[in-house]
Amino acid sequence: MQIILKNDMEKLGNTGEIVNVAPGYARNYLIPRGIAIVATKGNRKQFESEREGWEKKAEKLRGDANSQKDALEALQLVFKRKVGEEGKLFGSVTSMDIEAELKAQNFEIDRKKIVLGDPIKSLGSYKVPFKLHPGIKAVLNVSVEDEAPKKAPVEEVAEPEADVAPEAGAASTDEAAATEAASAESTEKA
Repeated sequence: MQIILKNDMEKLGNTGEIVNVAPGYARNYLIPRGIAIVATKGNRKQFESEREGWEKKAEKLRGDANSQKDALEALQLVFKRKVGEEGKLFGSVTSMDIEAELKAQNFEIDRKKIVLGDPIKSLGSYKVPFKLHPGIKAVLNVSVEDEAPKKAPVEEVAEPEADVAPEAGAASTDEAAATEAASAESTEKA
């Protein structure tokens, strides 16, 4: 089936090209999403008259993608995560995490444009690719660091055992304080 592409498609062609595709692919995917139209005589004439507008639109999208690419490549995202014994994360850094962090930094990028094969599950620096537009790819620098700084080992000091029994009045004082706290809560709720 012959179609006219209204948008650039990476493995199919550029805007305005007439290409042959499987009828099911055209009817079920390309045409309903507005990516292409059927290449009839009337559609070809109409496309030629509207071609300039579509080319300007496609050029604007390419320009926006290039500016996003420059901004992304200048950016460094740092994620703090809890880490186990061997440097493995207790969670992972996923495309959802990257998307949320980008939104926090005023970048509106769809998660589907992030090409992260598997979630990041260990500490280190990573280069995460993005597909911003057909033919335009960006690489974002992502760092995963330990959430808690390493603490120096604390030496345990053995405390001397006391042979003295607690005072008899100490236990009753603790019980009285607990009773007063409970009665204060119940009066606040009422």
